[in-house]
Amino acid sequence: MIPVLLIFIPLLAGLAAFFFRNEKAARSWALLSTILVLGVSLAGLTICNQLSSLEHQSSWMSLLGSSFSVKLDGMGQLLCLLTAIGFPVILLSTWHTNFARAGSFFGLLLLSQAGLMGVFLSMDALLFYFFWELALIPVYFLCSQWGGPRRIPVTFKFFIYTFIGSLLMLIGIIYVYSQTSNASFAIADFYKATLSATDQDWLFLVFFLAFAIKMPIFPFHTWQPDAYEESPTTVTMILSGIMVKMGVFGLLRWLLPLVPYASYQRGDNVMTLAIAGMIYASLIAIRQNDLKRLVAYSSIAHIGLMGAAVFSINEMAIQGVMIQMFSHGINIIGMWIVVEIIERNYGTRKISELGGLAQKSTSDGDIIPGSCFCQHRFTTHERVYW
Repeated sequence: MIPVLLIFIPLLAGLAAFFFRNEKAARSWALLSTILVLGVSLAGLTICNQLSSLEHQSSWMSLLGSSFSVKLDGMGQLLCLLTAIGFPVILLSTWHTNFARAGSFFGLLLLSQAGLMGVFLSMDALLFYFFWELALIPVYFLCSQWGGPRRIPVTFKFFIYTFIGSLLMLIGIIYVYSQTSNASFAIADFYKATLSATDQDWLFLVFFLAFAIKMPIFPFHTWQPDAYEESPTTVTMILSGIMVKMGVFGLLRWLLPLVPYASYQRGDNVMTLAIAGMIYASLIAIRQNDLKRLVAYSSIAHIGLMGAAVFSINEMAIQGVMIQMFSHGINIIGMWIVVEIIERNYGTRKISELGGLAQKSTSDGDIIPGSCFCQHRFTTHERVYW
């Protein structure tokens, strides 16, 4: 029951959050829900670690050969724990950020968490695809409704990239389904599907593109810096800290076991792209003046490292990728918290306007000197900026 709770607690809480009209109540409800998910995740790692409580299977689209099959295995445990830790930390770090239509905002956040949990737990390809879309669709609305001034074109670009990737993945899933011995979407049947070398070649391409866009790997990364810059910081934390792990996870869970021959044959090409992306993104990051874009490009470099390690087809490298995914998620969320604090206190993300940051006064009622042109006034409860 642990995997079911990890999915349905944020799913039901997210649907309920849409009915909240008071911002404080909606925020508190979202935080309470994510803390409950964290408790369930920790229970799955400790007191409820028996196999029977870590997997569940029930009827779901049985006519198509698909079932609601979820399992909290070793790979899923680590990423579910990252998701469970990340959401309450993100909500607490942006506690004093005000959002219009707060009920809808926090409802979409919780639905995205449910989708992420489903992606990491699914043992059925059609169910995996369903949760993949459930994780992504709320983010489109979060970016387009609560983002910056360029949010509409940026969200449209993000949508086009991810829509193409999702469509390609769906085509691949349907084809593999047709090649299974008993017309099943179960992951075990997918692993046993009869695929020729030619089949593996083109299936590798469609699955890899879907996962590479989401990670993203160079040169499929161009949506990311703009999306990170224009999205609310809360959403940016989720995108970079947790959601990019969907792509890396997809490579490990689905791509390598499904098309091992093609993965071995194309591995050098992917590693070349990943390493080129590491160097490219690092050089671009050095020249950034906006803190959000700096963190975005540095994140691309880290993802490139993970991509190169995945296709080294080495057990130690795969274990390192799992550790790196978890540590990258914690570190990048921490970096976004720092960016949020700086922007909230100084009214800018431009590095050129933050000279002498450590020496700037932050005492209540002071106007911060230097090149940062924001003024501050204070109410009895919170700091207000204009």
